[in-house]
Amino acid sequence: MKRLFFKLYLFFVLTLLLSLVAIGGISTWFYGDTEDQEFNNHIAAYRSLVIESADNNPTLQLSMMRRMADIIEAEIAEIQASELNIDELNSDELTILTRQGVLVIDSADGLSYFTLPQSATIYRLQYRDDSIVNQESELVVGLIFLGLLLPPFIFLIIWLSLLARRLSLLENAANAISKGDFSVRASTNAKHQIGRLNVSFNEMAQRIQQLMSSSKQLTNAVAHELRSPIFRLQCQVDMLAESDCEQEKSELLDGANDDIQELGSLVDEMLQYARMENAELTVNKESYDVVIWLVQIIDQTQLESPVHIDFSHACEELKIEFDDHLLRRAILNLLRNASRYAKNSIQVSVESRNNTTFIHIDDDGPGIPESQRENVFKPFYRLSYSRQRSDGGFGLGLAITEQIIKRHNGSISIEKSPQLGARFTIELP
Repeated sequence: MKRLFFKLYLFFVLTLLLSLVAIGGISTWFYGDTEDQEFNNHIAAYRSLVIESADNNPTLQLSMMRRMADIIEAEIAEIQASELNIDELNSDELTILTRQGVLVIDSADGLSYFTLPQSATIYRLQYRDDSIVNQESELVVGLIFLGLLLPPFIFLIIWLSLLARRLSLLENAANAISKGDFSVRASTNAKHQIGRLNVSFNEMAQRIQQLMSSSKQLTNAVAHELRSPIFRLQCQVDMLAESDCEQEKSELLDGANDDIQELGSLVDEMLQYARMENAELTVNKESYDVVIWLVQIIDQTQLESPVHIDFSHACEELKIEFDDHLLRRAILNLLRNASRYAKNSIQVSVESRNNTTFIHIDDDGPGIPESQRENVFKPFYRLSYSRQRSDGGFGLGLAITEQIIKRHNGSISIEKSPQLGARFTIELP
């Protein structure tokens, strides 16, 4: 926060200094020439008066010019034309001086040059450092600078104080979250907001809270799913130790093997779900004809499905880009899920509208109540009629499917099927 304060302060100072330089340049452009001309006229008039009244006496002329210089608190220095540096007077300025006899460079500093008749000497007139004009000029410049600088600095201090207060409130919310209170949110009141930072912070906090809640639910679900097969394994091991019957031992070993396979399948599903949750997962997209691709998957699923799977499409060719391995897994999950609950048939259809591909999978099973359609995509969630392991799996298939679709920037939804069962619709760009 201190670094941000310093950067804002430095940016403000630099902007202000540039503004002052610009204002000075504009002022000089508008008024500098007028003031220089007026000063030039005064010097020229006095020089003419001196020349006329000194009766062509160079010594008297210079003496009177020095007397005038003392009155205005300036000093006169003699410069030989041959010794002039081009940085002091260039050739054009020297020509003007020679022709007019007077040249004013800067009226604010009283810097001017003049010559006297029948003399090759150039005289430089300039206010002394201790002159009242210079002192007043410095005072005026200081007052102008202070007048320009003070109000913006007061505004800056007030603004930065308000910003520091807003950042402090945001920092307090961040500290609360870091200590485990994920319900804390930053104020979105207009007087507390820092651009969209508060809104973005709240979105982040909401996401963290959801992830923590999901992680907790997942941990509890995993513990519940592991408990049953582990308990059965423990019972079978205990019974094996006490049994003397070879047939009974064989049956117990078969049961233990089934439980081990179930544990292995559960671990595989959990690893797949964790892989889909990984933000660094790479989706290797290639172009496929989705019609031909779906025919291949349906033929594969039909070999193991107890019900017939029909396929219909409105176009002969429909090419889109997707990851074959991941999207195949998603479609297989949906088809196997439909096969598990369908009574007589499954209908798969594909269509394209408004640069979006729609894949519909319908069944004539019991359907999914509208109140539970969002829940079925949660890990380990199973409907009441699919609680049996032989029917309902582990409850990870649809969760994995949803993650795969999201990885393709698509979406999946559930509706009532025209066959009165469930319709899963995948939308892919």
